[in-house]
Amino acid sequence: MSDFFVEVDHAQVSKHNKQVPGDVFLSRKVETDKRIVSVLSDGLGSGIKANVLATLTTTISLNLTSNSIDVKDTAETIMKTLPECKKRKISYSTFTIIDIDLKDNRVEIMEFDNPGFMLFRSGDRVLLDKKKIRMDNPIGTSQALYYSQFNIEMGDRLVIFSDGISQAGIGNKNYSLGWPEEQIVSTVKERINKTRDISARELSNFLVNEAHKIDGELAKDDITSACFYFRHPRRTLLISGPPVDKSDDYKIKRAVDRFQGKKIICGGTTSNIYGRLAGKEIKVNLDSFNKDIPPDSEIDGIDLVTEGILTMSCASEFLESEGPNEIDEVNPGYKLYNMLKDSDYIKFVVGTKINEVHQNPNIPEDLGLRKNVVKKMANLLQEKYLKIVDIEYI
Repeated sequence: MSDFFVEVDHAQVSKHNKQVPGDVFLSRKVETDKRIVSVLSDGLGSGIKANVLATLTTTISLNLTSNSIDVKDTAETIMKTLPECKKRKISYSTFTIIDIDLKDNRVEIMEFDNPGFMLFRSGDRVLLDKKKIRMDNPIGTSQALYYSQFNIEMGDRLVIFSDGISQAGIGNKNYSLGWPEEQIVSTVKERINKTRDISARELSNFLVNEAHKIDGELAKDDITSACFYFRHPRRTLLISGPPVDKSDDYKIKRAVDRFQGKKIICGGTTSNIYGRLAGKEIKVNLDSFNKDIPPDSEIDGIDLVTEGILTMSCASEFLESEGPNEIDEVNPGYKLYNMLKDSDYIKFVVGTKINEVHQNPNIPEDLGLRKNVVKKMANLLQEKYLKIVDIEYI
């Protein structure tokens, strides 16, 4: 499975007039075991109370399963921890636990009260047998859970979602009982077949947006979808900063020439070194003017050329906050953020020569040096976005 990469991403819209979603989705990469564990939970009700219940469920599930506790045992612990509401006779929270084992090419799923997962392979939905398991909660009520297991194939897409999608439009003329499962399946199939390499991020956003439209863009419940895409890794090289020794300038061109994947250069000095050694012209893109970030440039064969520290700091902030408040397609920091999010393996080649400009006391302290900005970006990409990151200093 070494040639597989699992892209995991999700999208969410909170219930209308609620600032805090009652659905929670969390993922964790367990490097030692070559596993990825993800949990989606929908808390009872909406808003802060529901969020607390869902957060408790996802956190316990994630911690137990990540520590090699079987998903069935994890589910049993959750059922004992979160009894059903005595008044409404329903559980305090739902959950879908997904344990992806990349050593054995296997996925295990435990579902309780969420809409069933959907597996798409070669553009079609694959129906799998689910084992029904009954578990008792502390007040003596027996509840049904469903366990599934399957082997991964290249190109597989796994889609899970909360009932904000399956119940979208409920009560409306055309969707009196919600968004029918067969229509959800056909909508996803059509989107996958239209864009064969659609990312997990794009597919989850698409599904949430479709449900939101059905709700008249006034969500009747929290709407959440998470997608898993099993594929070959998308590789990106990011070079920033000149080498500490000028005689090593050739390492910049060599890194670009040898890399298979998308290529980014951040930094005026770095791009000038590459342009000089490669004999290529640098053209400033005046259409990317932004009051805070210098414009990007164009070099033949390079996918993105930007200024250095300011642009990387901007992209780092977007990674930390999961995107800007408003989309700005011309902002070089936003372009960098998007390219990194759409990549699976990111290699940073970082020059360690100190740029005297960034020692200016008038520049904000939190801007940091290039090395620190790269470390922050690398940590965010690894921990928050489950990317594979490699850093080389020159």
